[in-house]
Amino acid sequence: MKIQIIHVNTVQEFENAINNSKIVVFDFWADWCQPCKMFARVLDELMEADLEELKDVTVAKVDVENVDDDLKALIGGQFRISAIPTMFVFYKGGLVQFQMENGPTDRIIGALPKNAFLQVIQAVNSITEESTAA
Repeated sequence: MKIQIIHVNTVQEFENAINNSKIVVFDFWADWCQPCKMFARVLDELMEADLEELKDVTVAKVDVENVDDDLKALIGGQFRISAIPTMFVFYKGGLVQFQMENGPTDRIIGALPKNAFLQVIQAVNSITEESTAA
């Protein structure tokens, strides 16, 4: 199955992505950001792949400079995004927490190579509903 990529510009589209996807990866990016462009190429490669682990994955691309004011407030307030690219992963509507070397986190900052992105998706595919944030 191929990964699905959508573009999110409003809070309503943001909420729809969370509610209508088993796994949704929000990719916060900007056109001028070189690491963002590197990760976009990874997503392009994955769009061409036919990998079983991607069957339930939607990537919601959020161009931080081209969203409405309400979504800007959500980005700056609730998600406290201060660097891009930044990714958040939701599983069945809940924000996924990752255990990293320096402790738990709810975000991935920086461009991921393809194998690292696939490892994130594999980890999310293996979690249970109890490990998602309420």
